[in-house]
Amino acid sequence: MDEDAERAARVARAWTLHRRRWSSREIGAELGVSHATAQRYVEEARHAAEWSEIQQRAGRRGRMVAFLDELARRGVERLEGRPAGTNGPDDPGVEPSTYEVVVPVLMKVVQEINRVEGNYAPVRMAMEDDRRPPDAALLAAMEDEARRTERLDDAELRRELEE
Repeated sequence: MDEDAERAARVARAWTLHRRRWSSREIGAELGVSHATAQRYVEEARHAAEWSEIQQRAGRRGRMVAFLDELARRGVERLEGRPAGTNGPDDPGVEPSTYEVVVPVLMKVVQEINRVEGNYAPVRMAMEDDRRPPDAALLAAMEDEARRTERLDDAELRRELEE
């Protein structure tokens, strides 16, 4: 086993142990390395796992966008119609559809493409702080209530201690 393959095996083992909630010191002892090296192995494995997930998401996103683009193309064809024979002699063509049927579907497709690509606009641009400071009378009443409650608690504690 060459050195790179051996190191990759140790990194994979460190990641497995880390996911089982082993500490860095325990991982280091298991692998025969220091705890700092074990931490580096875990970080390296974490980055590799994140990169793998990013690549998978990018592939799924690309396929999804291509699919949605194809749906949009077909929707436009249904909306505008396509003469027979456009895609070959056996192509029957597409009869135009009404706007009420196709446009809502196209809008859904466009919304989904924007969501997948991250192009959607925020719903709210800014928030105004319309909070006002509480009324002085309310603050005074709350302080009075807190003092009254404290006096009652003290009296109850004294009563319990006397019994």
